[in-house]
Amino acid sequence: MTPILTVLICLGLSLDPRTHVQAGPLPKPTLWAEPGSVITQGSPVTLRCQGSLETQEYHLYREKKTALWITRIPQELVKKGQFPILSITWEHAGRYCCIYGSHTA
Repeated sequence: MTPILTVLICLGLSLDPRTHVQAGPLPKPTLWAEPGSVITQGSPVTLRCQGSLETQEYHLYREKKTALWITRIPQELVKKGQFPILSITWEHAGRYCCIYGSHTA
């Protein structure tokens, strides 16, 4: 299942009066690292995921891992999920992807 389909399923299952619905497929979220994509071992980094809608849930996956790596559920609807890593190690190396959607109760 592609990340876009997952986003559509999540949004479709938990519509409430505050949910904004977009016709057609949603754009892929943007994922980036701060302070940059090349980080020195032991340094802090924050991975940020931004979607097109305010949402309740962001999921971060690492390539070649079979399970979800980390989830963030903000206290309020936001357009950006943040995944801080206090001290980067070789265990964190790899390619990441992000999906977003509404939290289902």
